[in-house]
Amino acid sequence: MQCEVKDVQRVWGLFLQSSSLVVCEVDVGLQEKLKKFRFRKETNNAAILMKIDMEKQLVVLEEEYEVSVTSVLL
Repeated sequence: MQCEVKDVQRVWGLFLQSSSLVVCEVDVGLQEKLKKFRFRKETNNAAILMKIDMEKQLVVLEEEYEVSVTSVLL
């Protein structure tokens, strides 16, 4: 089996991309909120919006949303 130059270049490009991968940490306070959110007992709709702080390479809380049944009915 012969390797063509374009195949080698493609594999090398993938290697370079993976070596420059940056992983963000998750804010400690957000970790606790996510744990509570995951195991919450309420049956209403809720969401947590997160954003990435590029300077600190940190995932932080942007906003929390919660919809109660009474607010939907009004």
